[in-house]
Amino acid sequence: MARGRTYLRFRRFVDRELAKPRTAAAPLPVCLLVLAMAFLRPHLAPPAALAGWIIVAAASLAWVTFVAWRGWRLFRAGALRGDRAFDQRGKFELPPEYWTSESASRARRRKR
Repeated sequence: MARGRTYLRFRRFVDRELAKPRTAAAPLPVCLLVLAMAFLRPHLAPPAALAGWIIVAAASLAWVTFVAWRGWRLFRAGALRGDRAFDQRGKFELPPEYWTSESASRARRRKR
């Protein structure tokens, strides 16, 4: 149960940060990991330092992948909302010959 809540907290944090314009908080965990490893490196033996950098790289890759995936999902949701608004209201603000048109998402759904 705690894992699910942790995931939801991370997801809400990422979604909130991606919704803000020009945010820099989404890459924050990656920066913290790199800084921690940079400070610990002089105190570690070379094999341990290499293992630490590998762990930091893997965690950073996972975080960047998660943030990119959430960004893509938010982008798609916004595009679908815009298409739905066009189908319901937007096309009727155009000249009458365009009233029978449909959005790209509705055309894609119809073709399936």
